[in-house]
Parts: sequence; C-alpha cells; structure tokens
Amino acid sequence: MRSTIKAKLGVTFAIIVTMLIAIVAIGVSQMSHMNTDIVDVIDGPAKRQARSLRVQVEVNEIIRLEKNMALSKDPAQVREFDQESLSKIAATSDLIRQAVENASATAKPRWTEVSVAWEKVKQINQNVRTLALAGKGDDAGLLSLSQSRDAVKNMYGSLDEIVSINDGLMTEAKTKTAASYEDARTMLVGVAIAAILIAVGSAVWVSLIVSRGLKQLGSALTQVAGGDLTQTITVRSNDEIKDLVDTTNSMIERLRSVVGNSSLAADSVAGGSQQLSASSEQVSQGATEQAAAAEEASASMEEMAANIKQNADNAAQTEKIARQSSKDAEASGVAVDRAVGAMRVIAEKIG
Repeated sequence: MRSTIKAKLGVTFAIIVTMLIAIVAIGVSQMSHMNTDIVDVIDGPAKRQARSLRVQVEVNEIIRLEKNMALSKDPAQVREFDQESLSKIAATSDLIRQAVENASATAKPRWTEVSVAWEKVKQINQNVRTLALAGKGDDAGLLSLSQSRDAVKNMYGSLDEIVSINDGLMTEAKTKTAASYEDARTMLVGVAIAAILIAVGSAVWVSLIVSRGLKQLGSALTQVAGGDLTQTITVRSNDEIKDLVDTTNSMIERLRSVVGNSSLAADSVAGGSQQLSASSEQVSQGATEQAAAAEEASASMEEMAANIKQNADNAAQTEKIARQSSKDAEASGVAVDRAVGAMRVIAEKIG
C-alpha cells in the first residue's frame, strides 16, 4: 500500500485535530459537570443554608417585636408592632414549610424538630402579643423572657444543627467540585501532552524519512558527479522520496547507457583514425611521387620553352626573310608587268 508523505502528514494532522477535539469535548464535559456541581451546591446546601439563616433572622425579628410590644406604652405602636409580627410570623412559617419540603435526608429530621418548636414559639408569641394588646406589658415581657426565650433557644438548637449539616454538605460539594476540577485538569493535561508527543513524534518520523532518503540521494549524486556511474539508490519507503529515487536511478541508468555508447563511438573513431592515418601516409607517398613527376615535367616544360623560344626566333628570322622575298617578288612583279607591257607594245607594233 502506497503511503505518501502527504498522507502521513494528513493522518498526523487528523490525529492531532481529533485529540484537540477530544480536549475541547473533555473540557466542555468537565465544565458541565463542574457547573452541575456548583448549581447543586447553590440550589442545595447553599440555598438550604440561606433558608435556615433566614429563619433565624426572622425569628430574631419576631422576638425583637415581641419585646417592643411588651415595653411599649403606646397602644397604637403596640398594634403596629403586632401587625409587623404577624407579617414576620407568616413569612417564617412559609420559610419553615419550604425548608421541610426541600430538606436533605440528613437535615429533614432536624427541620421537623424546628417545625414543632416553631409551633410552640408561635403559640407563646400569640400569648405575649395578646397580653401586650391588653395593656399588660409587664406580663407580656415576663412571658417573653421565660417561656418564649426557652422555646426559641430549643428551636435555635435544631437550627444550629441544620447549619452544621449544611456546612458539611457544602464542604463535601466543595471537595467534589475540587476533585472534578483536578480530574478535568489532569485529563486535559494528559491529552494535551499526548497530542504534543504525537505531533513531535510524527514530525520527527516524517523528517527522518525525508532526510534519510534525501541524504542517500545526495550521496549517490555526489559520486555520480565524480564519475562513478555504478551507484544504485535503495529506499524502503513508498512515497514521493521513492518516486524521486526511482527517477534518479533511471537517470543514472541512462547516463551509463550514454557513456557506454560514447565509449563504443570513441573506439570506432579511434579505429577510423588509424585507418585514416595509414591512408594519409599513402597519400603523402603518392604526393611525393607526384612532386617528383612534377619536377620532371617542369624540367621538360623548361626545355620545351627553350625550344619554343628558339622556334620563335627562327620564325622571326623566317618572317624577315619572307618579307624580303615578298619585296623582291613585288619588284619582280613590277618588272614582269613592265616586260609584259613592252611585249604588248611590241606586239601591237608588229601586228
């Protein structure tokens, strides 16, 4: 199966991207768990704790109003305190009802105790307010300082236990949230380290494959450049480096073929040169013989030239003689013409 460098890099990149996606997914999942834990703390122990503390605050306000009613000498103010007390009592009753309904399994018995104690506190508060509204502030104050205080103290004992329970639950939730954070951090760091190791390992792996092939290729080409055409490069990979090596091996093979053919051609040229040298010697010898013949011909030509010159001189002499003979012939012709004329005269005279 062919595994190209591009494919190797693609697989490496895909693995890294997958691990990054895994990191994001793990982070989101762990953050979701942490968010759930935090929401559970807020909606659970924290909210229940706030409710228990709110009950204590409301009861304190009710006791304060109760004492104000016992101490006030103004009937109108007493009625005002009474109305405010009724409002606080209704709110506190609603808080306790919600607390009982939403209490944890551990705190539910304590809230039941608080509910029972609250009913007693309400009854005593009703008696205190009745006395105060009737203008019996001293009796109301005495009842508030005795029975009401004891009932509230008993109620606060259960509330304090509830606060401790909620503190423990919040501490447990805090520990759980911290553990979730540690798990998430450890997992994210582990996956990140694994991704880094895979990325570095893949980079080293690919670089070694490329550098090893290129190193072999460079070494072989250096020897080829020095004239060693016996080199053959071998690589184990089946990628672009192998394609380059195969091409280089083909080039070296062609160079060997070209050099071999060139050697044969050189041998043929050397043989032809020897034959040409022998032919040149023969031609040189023939040229020497031709030169000797040419010298003989030159001597003959010189002799012929001398003869021709002699003949020319003789011809010139003959021409002179011919010209003189011509002149003599002309003179003879004139004499003959004269003789003929004289003979004609004589003939005419005779005739």
